[in-house]
Amino acid sequence: MKSLIFIGIQNELTRKNNLYTEKLFFDSINSAIKDYCESDSNNIFVQQNNNQL
Repeated sequence: MKSLIFIGIQNELTRKNNLYTEKLFFDSINSAIKDYCESDSNNIFVQQNNNQL
């Protein structure tokens, strides 16, 4: 069984540094989540809670 793990995708930190094209990045993430959900694989999300982020 495969697992897809997302750890703390920080919109503001990556947006400030121009590290990705926002629409393409989130379309890719959403597509991967959908594919893994449909294949009965595990999706693991870890979100940080920090007022500065």
